[in-house]
Amino acid sequence: MKKENISPESLLLAWENKTIIKQALKKANVYRTYNDYEDLFHEGLITYAQLLDQYTGKSLSEINKLAHKKIFWKINDELRKNQRRFELFLPIEDQEFELKESLSREDWLALATELGQLSQVESLIFKEHFIHKRPLKILAQQYNFSLRTLSRKKGELVSRMRTKLKR
Repeated sequence: MKKENISPESLLLAWENKTIIKQALKKANVYRTYNDYEDLFHEGLITYAQLLDQYTGKSLSEINKLAHKKIFWKINDELRKNQRRFELFLPIEDQEFELKESLSREDWLALATELGQLSQVESLIFKEHFIHKRPLKILAQQYNFSLRTLSRKKGELVSRMRTKLKR
């Protein structure tokens, strides 16, 4: 990754025009109450300062239009990265499907009939993830599914099993 030096003048000008950064944050639905608001604001500030250095020949209004779009997409990229990071490191209690109490015979029968009606993807998740304890990320790579699809199917499977056992 190439490091770029930002001139102090560009950084000061970016700070003076921080309303553009705030507008881009607002457009991306990032508000001051968000945990990483300051980090995203600083990312926008750095992006704006880099644009000011890069396009010295253009007028400030042209740079501002470009900066607003570029900052907005940079913020969206960062939000997506944070979301992916969060999905990969879910707490263990959200990842596991364990029965906390013993099941009655009727519950076992209901569970067995439900397992017979699973789709191919759901049976893969049940067998590989719940029984063999293989991570969804590895299953997604191995079977050419997206992690998001497997996570969604896992959630549907767990909720369906819970409703069958609760009746």
